[in-house]
Amino acid sequence: MDEQTRLKSGKQAVTIALVVNACLAVVKGVLGYMSGSTVVMADAFNDASDLLVSGAIWGGLVFAYKPPDDEHHYGYGKAEPLVAMLVASVLAATAVGIGFSAYRAIGRPESEAPGWLAVVASLISVAGKESLFRYTLGVGRRIGSSAVVADAWHVRSDVIASLGALVGSIGARIGPVVLDPVSAIFVGILILKAAGEILKDALAQLLDKSPDKEIVDTIEAATRKTDGVQNVHAVRARVSGPHVFVDLIICVDKKSTVEEGHRTSERAKREIMNECRKVKDVSVQVNPCYRSDHDPSLCASCPHAARIAKEAPKRV
Repeated sequence: MDEQTRLKSGKQAVTIALVVNACLAVVKGVLGYMSGSTVVMADAFNDASDLLVSGAIWGGLVFAYKPPDDEHHYGYGKAEPLVAMLVASVLAATAVGIGFSAYRAIGRPESEAPGWLAVVASLISVAGKESLFRYTLGVGRRIGSSAVVADAWHVRSDVIASLGALVGSIGARIGPVVLDPVSAIFVGILILKAAGEILKDALAQLLDKSPDKEIVDTIEAATRKTDGVQNVHAVRARVSGPHVFVDLIICVDKKSTVEEGHRTSERAKREIMNECRKVKDVSVQVNPCYRSDHDPSLCASCPHAARIAKEAPKRV
């Protein structure tokens, strides 16, 4: 899948999330107000804040796929984690606001149990959000976008929040009225937890987090099967938004010419980028391979050095 196709799919998923969240915010806001449910109103406010989240992710996606230029040689991939940090901040502020309002509602003498419309609103929310979660997660994994995947799990936290709203609304109808604002506080805690997870992932990417082990293994395997590569080591990779940048060392026949070594490195680069579509660029260092000489000092960084030294004949 090329970059433009991934970008188009990501923007489509985020646009659908915008529409769904806008509709749910209006429906739950109206039904929550009519039913007098604090927790459903809190859930509606959360959906409204999700519009900002989706809008920020949409902008971050567009920016992250901008090509490199004279001032940004590695492109703008880190725009995604930067936007994710902004999203986490908005979510944290939303959680604190919801929790504070619910806390003030606890113990009010005028508090009344919410109407059954609150239950209907929560049921609509659970169905809509779960469908949106499954769709967004599928798109995010298919295009390899950490921002879209994070948005999907944020939607899943909304599903849990809506379930909390549902429990609170029903509980307040058949039990103590205080269950409604207490459930609203629970919703706030879930949103705060989601904000923390998004922030953690964003910081990891900004600190040049390595990709999953499966991706690193795929990179190494693709390099080893390249014609002309006798060994590969020092494989390093870092995540930059939707992209992965790779640095590695390959060993080729010591009798190879500079041109032959260059051609081998280009073949290795193509193999890696064909096997792992997320890889944006590969930097290959070409070293001569001295394994046949049984002299590890000639290639001290070679992972086979210890074995070669053990097998080498004793020198007089």
